[in-house]
Formats: sequence, structure tokens, C-alpha cells
Amino acid sequence: MKKPNLSGGSSTGTAVRIYDVPFNGNNKNKLMSKIFKGLTCVLFFMFVSSVLVASLMLNPTTEEARIKYACMDREIKSLLSYGGRVVYDKGGSKYGIAFITKGVVRGSMPFDKYKEMVVSPEKRGWVRFDEGEYSYCKHGMVLKIFTEKELYKNNEINLYSITYDYPSIRKCRNINDDTPASSLISSLIKH
Repeated sequence: MKKPNLSGGSSTGTAVRIYDVPFNGNNKNKLMSKIFKGLTCVLFFMFVSSVLVASLMLNPTTEEARIKYACMDREIKSLLSYGGRVVYDKGGSKYGIAFITKGVVRGSMPFDKYKEMVVSPEKRGWVRFDEGEYSYCKHGMVLKIFTEKELYKNNEINLYSITYDYPSIRKCRNINDDTPASSLISSLIKH
């Protein structure tokens, strides 16, 4: 019985070892391609990891979102103290976000009270910015009063929303909302 030839050469001729094969351009291109693919995978993994870590560090914590939610609830109640029948009410807080959205039936608030209400946030420390007709910032929270009518369960409504998340914090920082959110949170925790 003949032994199998593991050396890569012919069974009758001389054996050719793998390291005897000359390193030609074709083999060099394959090697460079493998190195490039490996580096690309490593760089992609590092990029994705850094984005995930950054997003975890920049988003509000669950505790911070819970505290902001309580603050937002007081603000929206103050806003709606001018009247109006609320038919839509959503809100909550979790890691990374706190939000409240209320829908008020159009016409259920007297127009003079409505006009007072849309400018009242500035009296309570909100800073107005121009990303909509009535958009305000305060302590990293963004308040929006939508004047376009929406339809909800056969009612024409106006929406009022307050959000607190990384984009709202960044937006408020960019419009010079002087009071940092962290100082507000630390003062609320102390009380």
C-alpha cells in the first residue's frame, strides 16, 4: 500500500514544500486584502462600540427622567390651568427619555385664555426658540404647542408636548438655556 503524498509534489517526483513557493504578486494581493478586511472589521467594531458607549453616557438616567417627568407634569398642568377639555393624554419616563403629550379639544378653551396660554411659558422661565410656532426650552426640556389641528376620536384637538431626552438637552444647550439640567435635578433631590 502506498503512503499518501502530503507534501504537495507529485508522487514520483520531488516534494515541493509550501514555503518553497515564491511569494508572487497574486499572493501578496490576497494577503493585503485579508489584512484590509480584518482592519475594516476591527475599526467598524470600535466605531459601533464607541457610539453605544457615548449614547449610554449622554442619555438621561432613569432617575433623572423620573424627576423630569414630575417637573413636566407640573408644567403641563400649569399650562392647561387656562382651561380646555383634555381628551388625549400620554406620558411616561424610562431610561433616556421622559415625555408628556396632551390633546385639548379645539374651542374648549376661550380664545383670550388661549392667547394668554401660548405666551405664558416665557413668564415661567421658558426660553422661546424658532423651531416651530410655539417652541420653548427650560432645563433641557422642550415644550411645544402645536397650533395645527389634529383629529382624535372625532374631536379636533391641539397638542401640547414636553420632552426630555438627549436631543432636547442638546437643543436647549444650543439656545443658551442658562440653567443646567443637573443643577435643577440636584436641587429637586435635596428637597
